[in-house]
Amino acid sequence: METRQGNLPGTISPNINGREHEIDVDPEAPILLVLRDTLGISGTKFGCGAALCGACTVHLDSEATCSCSTPRAFCR
Repeated sequence: METRQGNLPGTISPNINGREHEIDVDPEAPILLVLRDTLGISGTKFGCGAALCGACTVHLDSEATCSCSTPRAFCR
């Protein structure tokens, strides 16, 4: 996932799997929930919920990140 700041406050435009999405969600929402619930991308799985098992790992700006414990605000 690569991100670019959107036009509205709180809005981001992440590039996910080569597609750009514009989203406006709570900055405290975990990236996992944004991907699954807001964007309908179900490939990322919920595992332990504590960033221990790696099931929720995504690439955020080319770095492995546990999406269950990383807030959307981290995507800038």
